Amino acid sequence: MTMNKIRMIALAAATATIGLAGFSSSSFAAENGRISWSALTTKLEQSGFKIHELDEKHEGWKAEVTDKNNQRLKLYIDRQGNITRQKVDD
Repeated sequence: MTMNKIRMIALAAATATIGLAGFSSSSFAAENGRISWSALTTKLEQSGFKIHELDEKHEGWKAEVTDKNNQRLKLYIDRQGNITRQKVDD
C-alpha cells in the first residue's frame, strides 16, 4: 500500500469518528444550552477561521484557529457560541 492510500484511509477513519462523536453529543449539548460541536465548527468556518483545535471546556469552548490574515489565535467561546475573548497564539 502506498503512503497516499494509507493517509487517505486514516483521514477517512478520523473524519467518520469525529462526525459520530459530534452526532452522539448533540442531544446532550441541546439539553445543556450549549452549542453543538458541529454547529460551532460551521459558525467559525463561515466567519473565516481555519480550525486547528477545538476543546470543550466547563465554561464553553477554547479554539486554536487561523484567521483570514493567517494569524494564529486562541478563541475563548461561551456556551452559546459567542467569542468572548481572543489572543494571539504564540
